[in-house]
Amino acid sequence: MGRKIQTGIGGGWRWGSFCKTQYASNISAEHFLRCHVSVCTLLKEADKIGILKRVSDEGHFWDNWDYEALVREVAEWNSMIGDMIRKLESVFGSEKVISPVKDKNKKPAS
Repeated sequence: MGRKIQTGIGGGWRWGSFCKTQYASNISAEHFLRCHVSVCTLLKEADKIGILKRVSDEGHFWDNWDYEALVREVAEWNSMIGDMIRKLESVFGSEKVISPVKDKNKKPAS
């Protein structure tokens, strides 16, 4: 799929990365979409120039670019994590449970 580009670094050089956009939904669904779509748009450009081998998108957005399905998916993840946080808090106490989606003053994006 990709093409070889001379880097001068030597044989076998490759790059990879990981990005978690879910926590952007703590701000809003719109903010999450902006972040996730921006990453996918960047990857699409990398694909166009032949330096992208594969994408693993837990939200499945890369496969279909379905904005509504992506928002539903992140809301489901946040709900699942929220349920787990509440269970952990009931066992250990809320002051001992730390999570990026724990903000009690906000509901997860939906």
